[in-house]
Amino acid sequence: MTEKKSLPGDSKVRTKGLGTTPQTKPRWWRRPGLWLAILLGAPTAAIAVHGAIWYLATQQIIDQTTAQLRILGRQGWTTFADAPVRGGYPWVAEVHIPGIRIAGPLLGWETERLVIRLALFQPQTVRIAAEGKQAARLGAAPLLPFSATREEATIDLAAPEVLNLDIDGLQAALPAGPLTADTLRMRLDRAQLTLGLDVGNATLPGLPSGWPLGAKLDRLGLDVAVQAGLPANSTAPALKIWRDGGGRIDVPRLAIGWGAVKTAGQLRLSLDPLLQPNIDGQMRVGGFGALIDALVAGNLLAARQAPVMRAVLGMLARPADDTGPDSVDMPVSLRDRSLNVGRIPLLRVPEFVWPAGK
Repeated sequence: MTEKKSLPGDSKVRTKGLGTTPQTKPRWWRRPGLWLAILLGAPTAAIAVHGAIWYLATQQIIDQTTAQLRILGRQGWTTFADAPVRGGYPWVAEVHIPGIRIAGPLLGWETERLVIRLALFQPQTVRIAAEGKQAARLGAAPLLPFSATREEATIDLAAPEVLNLDIDGLQAALPAGPLTADTLRMRLDRAQLTLGLDVGNATLPGLPSGWPLGAKLDRLGLDVAVQAGLPANSTAPALKIWRDGGGRIDVPRLAIGWGAVKTAGQLRLSLDPLLQPNIDGQMRVGGFGALIDALVAGNLLAARQAPVMRAVLGMLARPADDTGPDSVDMPVSLRDRSLNVGRIPLLRVPEFVWPAGK
């Protein structure tokens, strides 16, 4: 009698686990626990990475600021700043530097707080704002307080030697009276030693009473280039070395809008053997009639000379795009402390007495 063999599908065999497909482990991407861990851990990791980037950015600002202050110190500047404070998290790397002071041979400045900002989504542009009380000086003059409704400098890290400064609502207390300006725009290139300045709607102090052009300066624009580097300081020996080495200041652009008078021209400033300033230049003056009135009112031109000057300048006048239809070209010079326009001496400049130094 033949023995009956069980088929793979027989129920008796299945009860023993024979004839069934072996169970396999789910692939890794099908594991729900793994995805849950990723969903919970990814934000934490992203926050940690973002925090590290923010911290490194603020540390870079601190390191660069410290390095710049040390460079100024090696160049003869006096610098001071309190310990920096980080801020601006999460979208801005921000460093507050309290009590910063910078003093050099020709310029001094201090502010209650300097704030340096770097937006993490715009990492090529550094923004610097001065907050609180400020004071500045030129040369050996004392520090004078000033304020502004907005004051911000920007530096493009692709050209870090160039500083762009925007000031709105400037108010400064000078000994001769208040100085104000609605707008001030400055571009400083420390590598090339060039400066561009544009001022709008400024009020000037210390003008003679009855000055016919008024105290309101509508516009001032100038470009300055320093040749042969900067003098070591403002003492007579340092200025002599700078002068003998070819030191001078070129002003390739000088534009002034003052009431009815508009001027444009170029100047060159140097020092004579007595370390007194010399100026050579050419100016184009529009609205010369108002200028003649101003010179007469300021006792800089005799009233009897005014008609002759009007007639002569009227024959020389020509139209110009930047200074108007009645524009006249004339040389400007400063020699032996006498400021002259053409052959007319305008005023006597006081003598500059430089510190003797060591």
